[in-house]
Amino acid sequence: MTERGYWRHTGSGQIWAVEIEDERPVKCAGPLTASDADQMILPYLDYTTTYVAPLQANWRSYVRHAR
Repeated sequence: MTERGYWRHTGSGQIWAVEIEDERPVKCAGPLTASDADQMILPYLDYTTTYVAPLQANWRSYVRHAR
């Protein structure tokens, strides 16, 4: 099952919308500003695999972004 949510990189503070399958990021959108990280727009973002490789490589450095 695909789960969508906002994740923040602990080093840079960048916020990404991430699609997760089997506890791994598979697509993402961003980076986004904190003011844009709204639950209402999650389904409408343009998720892509373009930037997902660096996100996967550093996945342990990401935490859920709570607004």
